[in-house]
Amino acid sequence: MNLSKDQFTSYLRSALHNLYYPDRLRRSPLTVIFGIDQRINTSSLLQQILIDAIEKLKPGQGEPPQSRSWHTYEILVYRYIRQFDREVVANQLGISGRQFRREQRTAIEALADSLTRDYSLETKIPLMQENKIIEETDALEALNEPVPNELSWLKDTPDRGPTILKEVMKAVLNLSRPLAERFAVHINYSQEENIPDLDIPALALRHIFLTILNVAIPHASGKNLNIFVTLSDKKVLVEIVPQSPMERTNMMLEGSQKSLSIVQQLMDLFNGAFTLINDSGNDSIRLAFPSIEKIPALLIDDNPDTILLFQRYTSNTRYIITGVRDPDKAVHMAEINAPKIIFLDLMMPGVDGWEILNQIRENPVTSAIPVIVVSIMPQESLALAMGANAFLQKPISQNDVLNLLNEYFPENNH
Repeated sequence: MNLSKDQFTSYLRSALHNLYYPDRLRRSPLTVIFGIDQRINTSSLLQQILIDAIEKLKPGQGEPPQSRSWHTYEILVYRYIRQFDREVVANQLGISGRQFRREQRTAIEALADSLTRDYSLETKIPLMQENKIIEETDALEALNEPVPNELSWLKDTPDRGPTILKEVMKAVLNLSRPLAERFAVHINYSQEENIPDLDIPALALRHIFLTILNVAIPHASGKNLNIFVTLSDKKVLVEIVPQSPMERTNMMLEGSQKSLSIVQQLMDLFNGAFTLINDSGNDSIRLAFPSIEKIPALLIDDNPDTILLFQRYTSNTRYIITGVRDPDKAVHMAEINAPKIIFLDLMMPGVDGWEILNQIRENPVTSAIPVIVVSIMPQESLALAMGANAFLQKPISQNDVLNLLNEYFPENNH
């Protein structure tokens, strides 16, 4: 594929605007240029190539903050990796909208040159010094802006949840550090113990907080910004407020409404609540997220590989599997751990699984816990007659385990 630098830059610009839209990235001509068009994970590979290339442009510590190389890097990071609005990025850099468009074109051209060198694309893309990028109009920019109804793909992202809030916030605060340093804002983060996981993809959660901090930090210039995370009525509440009422500044200045409207749409998409609290003309933000109740399960099996298999099957789900290898301790562990469901293997040395099932049913603490008998033998009728609630015959797939668990604990009940 031989193409001009203008064509390559045009493809690159489109891919940057669609950095978090897998279907669009998969159709990008860049996948052919980089030789990844036949890969199963084409879109994620292209996304990573672009993000890594942008990070490679980060200037060294000795580079002055107002240098062109810093502007190039920050435009690419804030505009494309963090998906901030043009107006917001221009305000952060302290430049006009027209100057921002010029510098944005320069930044994309610098990225194109860097990719060309790093991936040895010179035979495909001639580096012509006189060749200028086609003027990017507002109309072209608008065509590449994500539209609200296109946010729905996030509901089907592979990392649908559960999501650990503290881990996401650690990444968000790290990404926001350059902006906070630019505006001399210190962010205090406080989270209660035992905050449950959230029923929202990590990607969506990251976008929500990065967008909010992008709005809040510039308006808290020179002040502290506090983030409080608490649990109330099975909802995880996150409040973002300035240090004190006298130091608070209005976060709904011109240019912020569009960003916060995207936050509202994302929260609506995942059954969350977004509230802008106004106190004497000053604003703070409150978010309420649906949490995921962790459902404990007990697996009684002397084989450690089987325990690891079940734990792998239920990783990144709302189920937590605890394994018990010693049959003599099985009922006692069930009393202590209070599982919501028990998986019981029949073929164990020393103590017969049928005997353990009988002990579970006769113990008043454990008698009401559903028991799933697991065996390589086709003994479903006997298991049900002996007091088991269900039967799984080995070998068992992940779908077998999760489908059965979901029957007992439907999503809309947690």
